[in-house]
Amino acid sequence: MLDEAKSVSRLDVVFSLFLSERTTFNPLQKQAFENIVMSLSYEQSQGHSCIQLDEQGRALVLASGLAISCSPSGELDQADTLPLVVEQDRLYLHRYWFYENRLAMQIKAMIQLSEAHGQKIAAAPTALFDKYFGMSEGETDWHREAAIQSVKQSFSIITGGPGTGKTTTVVKILALLQELAEQPLVIALAAPTGKAAMRLQDSIGFSKAALPCPETVKSHIPETVTTLHRLLGAKPPSPYFRHDASKSLVYDLVVVDEASMVDLALMSKLMDALKPGSRLILLGDKDQMDSVE
Repeated sequence: MLDEAKSVSRLDVVFSLFLSERTTFNPLQKQAFENIVMSLSYEQSQGHSCIQLDEQGRALVLASGLAISCSPSGELDQADTLPLVVEQDRLYLHRYWFYENRLAMQIKAMIQLSEAHGQKIAAAPTALFDKYFGMSEGETDWHREAAIQSVKQSFSIITGGPGTGKTTTVVKILALLQELAEQPLVIALAAPTGKAAMRLQDSIGFSKAALPCPETVKSHIPETVTTLHRLLGAKPPSPYFRHDASKSLVYDLVVVDEASMVDLALMSKLMDALKPGSRLILLGDKDQMDSVE
């Protein structure tokens, strides 16, 4: 049931009615079903990809004929494309279940590549990290640790509040990776919005100038930051992009700032567009900025 404090939109109401009219439920069942769908639509607008169902609600949704049941392995039990997906005690809109499931698989695939990267760069000299972060003594230097893990892994998340040095750290990571690479890496810097892109661009330029590395290394660290939509090649008014799984981006490494602002659909499409073997570093603060979807 919907919490009375929730202010549902007209779209939430109309969508729930649209689906309930396509069931064979009696009036009481229809009302209960409409409440569930209305809650799902509302929570979707609030940035949540699913809602939890109790046993009664789960049975009702599956009896509607409008939901596919997902197996414990993460596969759909039916080939039909229905608007709702039930996975254990969670209810999704089909499109967002697809995005979430695909994103999880994409991240797992990138993590599996991390072992190969780790073996290749396992012999990275400690002196190289010392050059950028100083000698490691006493308390853990989390900036240094972030660099060590980002060098080893294909997929990394660097999180911290404002002023904690995320941008400074990632610039040092880019320099480290360029020094360790056999050939200069092609790097893209991106952010969800133009304003966030400009902030990152200013920070990158300032931090890059202070790097203790040769100018040849600095020259391969880009300063221009673009929006994710421009990076992927938006094709308005459609939801599709020029770069996808069939036409990958050329970059060896993509850095995305303000990652908490990236919605589920856009993040999945970004992962689709990464070329095999590339790296992804996400920067942000989970308590700072919400998705701009």
